[in-house]
Amino acid sequence: MHARGTEQGYRSRAAFKLLQLDARFRFLPTARSVLDLCAAPGGWVLVAVNHAPVGAFVIRVDLVPIRPIRGAHSLTEDITTTKCRAAVRRCGAPLSLDLSCLEKVQLMHSGVGRELL
Repeated sequence: MHARGTEQGYRSRAAFKLLQLDARFRFLPTARSVLDLCAAPGGWVLVAVNHAPVGAFVIRVDLVPIRPIRGAHSLTEDITTTKCRAAVRRCGAPLSLDLSCLEKVQLMHSGVGRELL
């Protein structure tokens, strides 16, 4: 883990990239839902939980388990499967959360997206 991230309580230095993006575009203060794909080790989720409004739905998905983060749901799933989309919904994702991004991930995952051809 990066020393600066550790000093400030984040799990990775990638958290600072999200902080920079939010400082410029101010999307987290109005976010109702945050879906972090390939979320390990959890740096972005920590930022989302701390900067999204109270009550925002925050969920992280990765193939490897991640230490719990208060205020965020966690799934150890393959983001390219319909099982994962169903699991996100079971966690309480609002119907307004567009999960079509998970379908697009399948196209990018292997560069081919054979299942969708």
